[in-house]
This record gives sequence, structure tokens and C-alpha cells, in this order.
Amino acid sequence: MLYRFLRFLARLALGGWYRQIRYSGIEHLKSDRPTLIACNHPSGFTEPIVLGCLFDLPVHFLVRGDMFEKKWLRWLLISTNQIPIFRFRDGFKGLRDNHKHMQYVREKLRQGERIIIFIEGSTNLSHRLRPLQKGLARIAKDTLQENPELLIDVLPVGINFIDSNRLRSDVLVGIGEPITLDAQFLEGNHKENMKELTENIAVHMRKHIIHLDDIESESILKKELIPVENEYNDPSWGLWKEDRVMLDKSIKIADRINKGEQSVERKLSLGSLHYVKSFLLFPFFIIGVIVYGIPLMIIKLFIDKKVKKPVFYSSLGIGFGVFVGLLYFIILCIVALYFGKLHFLILLLPIWMLSLWFSDLWMKNRLIKTYQEL
Repeated sequence: MLYRFLRFLARLALGGWYRQIRYSGIEHLKSDRPTLIACNHPSGFTEPIVLGCLFDLPVHFLVRGDMFEKKWLRWLLISTNQIPIFRFRDGFKGLRDNHKHMQYVREKLRQGERIIIFIEGSTNLSHRLRPLQKGLARIAKDTLQENPELLIDVLPVGINFIDSNRLRSDVLVGIGEPITLDAQFLEGNHKENMKELTENIAVHMRKHIIHLDDIESESILKKELIPVENEYNDPSWGLWKEDRVMLDKSIKIADRINKGEQSVERKLSLGSLHYVKSFLLFPFFIIGVIVYGIPLMIIKLFIDKKVKKPVFYSSLGIGFGVFVGLLYFIILCIVALYFGKLHFLILLLPIWMLSLWFSDLWMKNRLIKTYQEL
């Protein structure tokens, strides 16, 4: 129950932070088969928030075990289907606890559940697929040894942030065809089988990830992606859109950079309709600032003070935004009830959406200016 409620709030927070989340391949996640979901990990805790909201079926997450040592956070992690995995740096007690946690994971798979594993093993704010860890392959092997009759899907997922920490940017999610494992996976040399599976997963994930061979090329990619983002940066009611065109274009740009090919300078401009829309929406933006300015300022001040590593900026902003947004809505309800003006609450959503529309148009101006400066 709490999982569904928090998922609802998280979807609202994502809609405020990001302009659109474009996804493809959702049909590959089957409801009748245990699934290990292999995903990259470029932006702190934002990936589990996005994937937990994208998948209609409940999912479980493997996360850093040290997070569970914070008592105020432990209940929330458990309530949102997160499973602790401890590392060597967490000490011997944590490593001993991994045995029962892995038993729990295997039991969930036996029951036909879905487990998300951030297979790179750590988080890094970059456009690239880093070397994969063998933990997923080991879980698949151990589960099949206990339940050789099972069919287990390994689902490759690539999640891409055009600019994770910039408000009103886009998220691109690609989901590949599953790799199905059965008892044959246990035949032969286990180490070689796990190594081969891990390499195979990497090949499948690369098809859905904007990957740079050299991280020094990030500035080039940033400029090259602006025309693509600008092309799709029109205001939209819907956060979620099933579409792969933008991801494919972005992957091709990264591939071209990897090959050392020269980019073609593009002339970006704004049509007269853009300015008409901006003029019409500006009054709603001002109202939105008046209505939502205080909670947004609190969120920004909090994350600016608390975030030490940029990789956690968006995830902390979204997570804290859920808490502040819920508290602010409760306060507005109490005030409206006190003055007998509950009908004014109906205006909150359209004011919010129209304010975001103006923000998207303003962001388009900034994108073009940034492109000209780079």
C-alpha cells in the first residue's frame, strides 16, 4: 500500500523535475516470469525512482547495505521493496547478512518477482556504460541450482539522462529483449558461464545507452545533444511518452563522436509562435511562482546545502520534493478548509502545468544560447 502511494507521489515529483521521460521496449517485461533487470547507474538514486514509476508491475531493488543502518530511513527502504547488499568496506557483519538477503532474492525469483540490479556496482555521472559486475550472473546461477525448473529472464535496460541535474531536461529509457536462462546455464564451467552471460548483458545494454568511449568528450556530446533536445522540447501534458526516436538519434551522435567524426554546426532559432506562447503563459508563470515559490525555494536551499556530490543532486531533489510537496499540499488544504475555499484547490494542477509550460519555453531559449556559446 505504501509502495503504491509513494510511487504516486514520486511520479508527481518526476513530472516537476523532468520535462519528459521517453521509453521503449516496455512489452519485454513479462508478468508471468521471474526477471533480473540489469540497469546502468549514472545518477545516484534517480534510476530506481524512474524505473519504479515506469514499471506497472511491482519491482524489488538491490541497494547499498549501509543505507539500512540509518534507522529513520530503514523503514522507508523496506516499504519500497529495497533489499540491502553489503560490500567488503561495510565490515564482516554486513557480509554475513548478505547470505540471508541473497536467500530472500532467490525466494522472490522463485515466486516470479522482478529484481532490479544496478549492474555496474557503483554510480557515476557520465554518458557511458562502465564494466559490469558478475553479481547478477551469480544470482541467476544460484537460483537455477535451487530451482532448475525455472525460466529466468535477464532484461537489459539503459537509462540515459540528457542532463540529470538540470530542471526540465529529458530522460530516455531503452528496454531490450530478454535473455532467457534455464537449467542449461548450469552446464559446463560455472565461472565461464557467468563471465559469458555478463559480457552478453553488456552487449545488449550498449544498444540502449548513450555511450562515450572517452569521458573527455562529454563537453562535445553536451553541445551535440542540444539540437536533438531542442527539437523535442515543446510543452507537453504528459510526462511519459513511449518513443525511441530521441534515444536513437542521441546514440548515433555518441557513436559519431567515438569515431572522431566532425560535427556539423546547426543554426537554431525560435519561431514567432514560440514568443506568442511565452507571452500568453507568462501570467500563469507569475501566479505559479507566487503559489509554489516557497516550497521550491526550500527544496533548492536544502539540496544546495546537503549535496556534496553532483551525482546525488537530482535524486535528493526529487526525494525531498516528495516530502515538501506533500506537506505543502496538506497546509494548503487546511488553509482552504479554514476559509471555506476548497474549490480553489482545483486550480492547483492547471497553474502548476501552465507554469511548467512557460519554464519549458524559457529553457528552449537557454538551450539555444548555450549551443551558441559552446
